[in-house]
Amino acid sequence: MVFKTYLRAGQLIFLLFMYGCFSLTLFPYTECGLCIHWCIQITLV
Repeated sequence: MVFKTYLRAGQLIFLLFMYGCFSLTLFPYTECGLCIHWCIQITLV
């Protein structure tokens, strides 16, 4: 029961983090340091 709650919380935090990284790519020049992974993807594309 408790483990599932922590698992769901982890998934929610992960999704929020991924969404935050993706939205930060709208300003790659100012926020690139916060999400290097997405910045690298944009640079490669």
